[in-house]
Amino acid sequence: QPPPYVQPRKPEGGTTSDGPSNVPVGAMVRDMGTQDDIRGGKEKYARNQADKTHDKQEGNKRNDLDNVQERKHARIMLGMRILQWLLGLIAFSVMASVTGYSNVKSFQYLLAMGIIVFVLNLPLCGVEWFLIGISYEDEEREVTRVRLYRSMPKINVIYDAIVSFLCFGAASAAAGVTSDPPPGLTACNGGCSDPRAAVAMMFLLAFALVGSLFLGVAKLRKQMAEDAAVLPVSTKGTSQAEAVWQHNFTVGFVLRTFQWMLALVSFACFLSLDNNADFSAIQFAIAIGIIIFIVAFVLMGFELYGRMQNLEYLPLGLGSWLGSLALLGYDVVFALLSFGSACAAAGVTSLDCSVLPFKCSVGRAGVGLMFATWFFMWGSIYISYKDHDKAIMLKEVS
Repeated sequence: QPPPYVQPRKPEGGTTSDGPSNVPVGAMVRDMGTQDDIRGGKEKYARNQADKTHDKQEGNKRNDLDNVQERKHARIMLGMRILQWLLGLIAFSVMASVTGYSNVKSFQYLLAMGIIVFVLNLPLCGVEWFLIGISYEDEEREVTRVRLYRSMPKINVIYDAIVSFLCFGAASAAAGVTSDPPPGLTACNGGCSDPRAAVAMMFLLAFALVGSLFLGVAKLRKQMAEDAAVLPVSTKGTSQAEAVWQHNFTVGFVLRTFQWMLALVSFACFLSLDNNADFSAIQFAIAIGIIIFIVAFVLMGFELYGRMQNLEYLPLGLGSWLGSLALLGYDVVFALLSFGSACAAAGVTSLDCSVLPFKCSVGRAGVGLMFATWFFMWGSIYISYKDHDKAIMLKEVS
């Protein structure tokens, strides 16, 4: 509210138009000061009101922009969910039409994942549709809108991360059977065209889930950046970044050692199988095991050298921004490939042993060891991610 208008004090003794006033000089000065204060207060109030109006207009513009971006994100996510729903429907429908699919465990796994995605994507599509059609002027739904937009990225990331891995494993397991079907397999008596089509749909479904996973991660990181307090860049920035994370060479060495040993025993088991060259899934698992065995051995040397020399980062530039990114990329890619190769080999070894030309127990042991290799690679992914995050912080500070 504007300050109240103060009536100037009436001069003592009054004034005359044709003669000097008998007002004391001190009273006149006080009256002039009071009027100046009133005038200054009005001007200050007007400036404050103008600033508030400008801030309100800018806030409305930002809110309108946020609403447009949120609607756009919801439309993209709705399109992705509908695509995943259709791919899951096609995958399990085609696999269900295969005669004798119930005799192959990997085919049952693919059918189950198709049904799960088909069912779970329906409520997710409904939520995204609600977020698109909601009226932002409806104050009663404003709280619901805010809660959904804050919680949906977390739900999407968790759902997409878990289901994408399971779908990729299902597609890899079924592909291990359909790539080289053994003689006498009922599901492929008339050819494996239908199972292979279901496998292709499941692979596409896994990639679509990875796409929505990236969208969810980007949205979640944006929310975290908006919520986080912005720290000023100062001379203490470097020490703060260094205090966030320190590379543990002992843990890194132990993880690489387990990967090296497990990959060695895994591909050795697969190599010992009779007629292993007749199955592409077994050959794929052997190749992945050999690559992880070689790379893990080299990285073991780097970890051991850094521990002995008391280094802060991995040598040969692996602690830099680009080097840590390359190492993180290797861990992520080969964790995915080790999981896929283990699932593909599991699809073959899960068949009836009477139709396989090798010992099922040895092949299944190799599958279990490859799964263990994949498990330990998750630890290396975490360390590589933290190293890369620290390298980014140091680069920004510098």
